[in-house]
Amino acid sequence: MHGISTIDRVDSIDSTWTGLETIRTQEELNTFEGSALDTPLEFVPLYTGQGIPAQRIEIQSNGTEKTVQLNALMSGEHTLNTSYGSYPLVPNKEMFETISYLIQEMGYNIKTVGSIHGRRKIFWTLESNDSEFEVGAGDKLVSRICLVSSHDSSEASRWFESCVRIVCANTFKYSIQAAKGQIGDGLNESLRKSKEVQSRFSDVIGKVNQFAANKLLIHEGLKTLANQSLSKEEITQFSAGISGLKELSTKSLNVAQRIDTLANTGKGNKGETRFDALNGVTEYYTHETNKDASKAFISSEFGTGSQAKSKALEILMSDEQLEKVCAQGERLLSEFDGVQERKQSAKLAKLRVNERAVLEARLAELSA
Repeated sequence: MHGISTIDRVDSIDSTWTGLETIRTQEELNTFEGSALDTPLEFVPLYTGQGIPAQRIEIQSNGTEKTVQLNALMSGEHTLNTSYGSYPLVPNKEMFETISYLIQEMGYNIKTVGSIHGRRKIFWTLESNDSEFEVGAGDKLVSRICLVSSHDSSEASRWFESCVRIVCANTFKYSIQAAKGQIGDGLNESLRKSKEVQSRFSDVIGKVNQFAANKLLIHEGLKTLANQSLSKEEITQFSAGISGLKELSTKSLNVAQRIDTLANTGKGNKGETRFDALNGVTEYYTHETNKDASKAFISSEFGTGSQAKSKALEILMSDEQLEKVCAQGERLLSEFDGVQERKQSAKLAKLRVNERAVLEARLAELSA
C-alpha cells in the first residue's frame, strides 16, 4: 500500500501545503491519548481454512528444525503485515515516552504526528522554542527533529534533523555532519549504530542535547550558503548536473529547467547564491513532483524527493562537489544540445528527401 489511506491520519498545529492534516491544539498534539497514533498493535496467529495453525519448518544455523507460526500484525481490524514468527515491535505509546521526555524536560513541542501507508509507517516532528532562525534579512527557517519508524519491519526507527523555510514551506533534511563536517555524527547516524531498540531511545536524548548545543553551527552553515554567490550560468549547470545524473534525457532536462527557474524566480529567490540554488531544488521536490498530495508529501518528506533535497544540500556545502556537479551539468547540456542538433539535421535531411521525391513525382506527371 502506498500513500495515505483512509485509516491513516496526520495531526498538525498548522495548516500545511498538503491539505492532508487535521488541525490540533498544542496540548492535544503533546498528548498521546486521542492522537493520530493512539492505535492498538498486536501479533495474531493465522490458521488455514481447516482451522490448522499456519506454520512452516525452518532449518536453523545449527542444522536443527524449528516450527514457525505465521502471524498477522493487527491494528484493530486492519492487517499491517504478515510474517513467519515475530520481530521486535515497539508500540507507539512506548516511542512516545521518549518524545514526552523531550517535551517535558527539553522544551520541545510536537508540530506534526501521523501515519502513512495504512499505519505501516509513523512519524513525529518536533520544534523547540528557539527553533526559528534567519539566513538573510527576513528569510526565516525553522529547525525540526523528526522520528520515523515502521511497523512492518520495512524501516528501522530513526531520528533526523530537517528545516522548513517559512516563505515557501519548503522542507529539507540534513545531518549535523553535513554542516561543514565540523560536528561529528548526527541523530540519524546514532540510531543506525544502535543495536537494541530500547537503547535507541535512550541514546537519542544525548544526541538531541548535542544537536541543541551545535545548532548554531548548522544555522551558520546555511547562512554561509546565502552569502556564497553563484552566477546564472552556474545555477543552470548545477540544476542540470543534479537532475541529469549520467545522461540528460528530455524528462530530466525539464526537471533541470524547472529547478533553474525556481532558483531564479521562486518564492524568496533571486538566482544569485548557493542558497537560491538549494531552494530551487527544495521547492521543486517539496511541491511539484506529484499532483496527488499524499504521494507528494511522502516523496518530499520520506522518499526520493527527500533524498534529492538532502543530496543538493550536501553538494552545495562542498566546493569540490559543487565544482564537479557544475562541470557535469555543463557537459550534459552540451551533449544534449549536440544530440538535438543532430536530430534536427536528420529531420531536415529527411524532409528534403521527401520534398525531392514529391517534386520528381510531380515532374514525371507533367512529362507524361
